Amino acid sequence: MTDPQAILQGPTVVCTPVDLTGSSFELVSEVATHVTVNLSGTFNTIDEIREAINATAGLSVAGIETRSNGNYLEFISLAKGGSATLAIDNIVGSFGTVTGFSNGDNGTGVDLTATPDNDLFYTATDEVLTDLDNALESFLGARTEIGARLRTLDNQESQNEKFILDLQTTLSDIENLNYAEAISRFNIQGIALQAAQQSFTRVQNLSLFNFL
Repeated sequence: MTDPQAILQGPTVVCTPVDLTGSSFELVSEVATHVTVNLSGTFNTIDEIREAINATAGLSVAGIETRSNGNYLEFISLAKGGSATLAIDNIVGSFGTVTGFSNGDNGTGVDLTATPDNDLFYTATDEVLTDLDNALESFLGARTEIGARLRTLDNQESQNEKFILDLQTTLSDIENLNYAEAISRFNIQGIALQAAQQSFTRVQNLSLFNFL
């Protein structure tokens, strides 16, 4: 399991564009290196702010990286475990108002392997297992839904194939029709129908009075 890193996340949604002219602050990590970040100008996106901070000389030496988490700005220690620390101080200008950081904000990493029987270890493990269960449940739900749709498609395909077969059979009967035989059969059936109609006409007029 990866040991959690020290993270400082600003509690305020960063709304851009924003003018940070004259803004500055200091970051310090577990290597006890103070890095001063100076910002100036208008930034159209939070990623532009992130890139400007990461371009600060000495930031990578201090083991600090700036990231954008959605619309929030955060600082992360590149180190892991209990030795990872981060702090921000000496905030000047509108940077604190825009991001929500305050002087003295700090964070530390957690070494989960140092005390594997502590509550934090079990809590983190339970959270991971819960996330896995939720992901598996979502996967099974999606698989069930897709299976039902596939069955519907299979049924429709079978109906289409039967319809095509019927059309091909009808077309074959038409194309292979023996016109002489068909005309002869039609005439015979017409004569039979006419005879049946005449017989019915005569039979329906019969009654016992005709024999008295």
